[in-house]
Amino acid sequence: MIDVSYSWEDLYSTLSSIADGVIRVDRKRNIVFMNKAAQKYTGWDEQDAILQPVDAVFNIIDPKTREKVECCFAEMIDSGKACFGYCPILISKSGSERYISVNVSPVEYENGQVSGAVITFQDVPINISGKTNGSISAEDVTKYRIMEENLRRSRNFNWAIFEDFPAKIWILTKDRKIDYANKRLLKFAGVETHQELDRVWMRLVHQEDLSACRHAIEKAFEKKEPFNFELRIKCSDGEFRWVANYTAPYHDADGNFAGYIGAFNDITEQKQAQDVLKKYEMISEKATV
Repeated sequence: MIDVSYSWEDLYSTLSSIADGVIRVDRKRNIVFMNKAAQKYTGWDEQDAILQPVDAVFNIIDPKTREKVECCFAEMIDSGKACFGYCPILISKSGSERYISVNVSPVEYENGQVSGAVITFQDVPINISGKTNGSISAEDVTKYRIMEENLRRSRNFNWAIFEDFPAKIWILTKDRKIDYANKRLLKFAGVETHQELDRVWMRLVHQEDLSACRHAIEKAFEKKEPFNFELRIKCSDGEFRWVANYTAPYHDADGNFAGYIGAFNDITEQKQAQDVLKKYEMISEKATV
């Protein structure tokens, strides 16, 4: 038998924890539930908002005309169809304003009768082409979201290219976290994800090279300049191998410093050849004395 009280507590906790604002209203448009995000955005505590008319708490206006906007409850209750695509300004209890994206969905009984609605909304923290409050339209928000999606696809495309690079590629954010490592680097280091590599990579650096490595990174971040160095890294078989690291800063779409992108090349054989050459040179020098 299902524990109904537990199920409701679990559902309540889940709704209260999500980042989007959630408001549940009855057929009379009175509020019966608000999650924490909705309370934060509207400035209303749930205790004060319960049974209040939704328009008094969820105060939204048209961005261009600044006239009050009502959610499409009447049409939705009659048709039983969701309403979405709103991009109004939400005015909080304290008078602060923010752009939001709103969806309104009907809540139905098993017999199909609409008992109320659920409003979900999220913050749209944008400033497009220098526009200010009252000048951003739904079309602007749509363009912004298309731009974000294009940037995301572009980034994924670039990462797909990196996967096939013969070099070992890694990306370091401005917070000095490894945000990406291609499969060659992951295999070389003996880890499965870039998150795991971020946690352990300093432990993979040879102790004799660790101080110089840290100094090079610190200096590079201070000046935001390229940095190159050679060091020994413990690879998946437990052996240390020499690698040459070539790293350059990269920038976001707005031209701001975003971190570094780097490439490792295995130069172990080259180092070994240099050591052999040095030994022969020493032997040759002693033989000529």
